[in-house]
Amino acid sequence: MIDFHCHVLPGIDDGSRNVDTSVRMLEMSKEQGVERMIATPHFYAEEMSIQGFLERRQAAYERLTGDERYNGLPLSLGAEVAFFQGIADADRVHDLCMGGGRVMLLEMPFHDWTPRELQEVEALMKDHGINILFAHLERFMERSNMRMVERALKTDALVQINAEAFASRRLKKKLIGLFMAMREITLPELNGYDFCASHGIFSSERDVKAAVAYDLQQEMRYK
Repeated sequence: MIDFHCHVLPGIDDGSRNVDTSVRMLEMSKEQGVERMIATPHFYAEEMSIQGFLERRQAAYERLTGDERYNGLPLSLGAEVAFFQGIADADRVHDLCMGGGRVMLLEMPFHDWTPRELQEVEALMKDHGINILFAHLERFMERSNMRMVERALKTDALVQINAEAFASRRLKKKLIGLFMAMREITLPELNGYDFCASHGIFSSERDVKAAVAYDLQQEMRYK
């Protein structure tokens, strides 16, 4: 199982504050069956250049993997990229993709999406060959935004749902209905792995919940 959305790198965003916390997160993930992780710290274009972000991310990665308590869980680098105007024309935007590949974890704005914003997303896919993975779609499924969400789902983009959402009674029924109606966005398999997104912001209220989400995904897959 691959956890492909996790804020496990120490001291870089609102996830792990230090190496101690990161080590605990890795141990919890391993105990729940996670075999690989992709660290996806937040990237905000208004706060930092892409080059500056890449340098900070690398430094955090080296602090964690260089610690003697690091458990060796394979860890790749990515980013949770906050949408910004002009993203389709930004220099080095490919460097924000996961693991040096072509998949970008994209966090859309926390307002009702506009046609112009979706046009930029489509340009990233069509003009730049980037595979978009919408981060935590469940956060945007308000009634006033559903028309744009449905439009987004008709593109070739992929969808990520946070693990904790599958454990929420309020969201579970709605999410299962969405998955059953649009089976193409159920989580795929790759070389024997299943994908899971813990979101991995570690606190007393929100721990790494990969296992519960994985069980529910399997239940939905075979319905």
